[in-house]
Amino acid sequence: MFASFRDVAGLGYDENNQLSPTVKYAEFPVVDQAVCKKALGHTMPLNTFCAGFQNGTSVCKGDSGGGLVFPVISGQQSRYVLKGIVSHGLISANRVCDRENYSVFTHVDAFSEWISSTIATLNIRRKRFNY
Repeated sequence: MFASFRDVAGLGYDENNQLSPTVKYAEFPVVDQAVCKKALGHTMPLNTFCAGFQNGTSVCKGDSGGGLVFPVISGQQSRYVLKGIVSHGLISANRVCDRENYSVFTHVDAFSEWISSTIATLNIRRKRFNY
């Protein structure tokens, strides 16, 4: 079962245009595609989705590539599953964060076969982490 909020993390700039020395995170709800399209004023690219708020919490410049994870709760155990990668927000030239719009994420599931096949070709030691 997925929790209602998703955690996003990044090392981008803050509202004062300073790079963060530590990883920052926020909890975002996923937003319906129709609501997102109306708010952003354009059709969403294929294999993307919106998450976040329109009231002060946002990803910022430099957060692209960060993960959006879903807590998966099963009985007494919980783990995190990567479901989105920060793509972009609506950031203007004079601001590093747009805290009044949703953020756009790439759907990781849409690329899972490619990711798995690419990893399989690498000659690396695999280590399983049980969190």
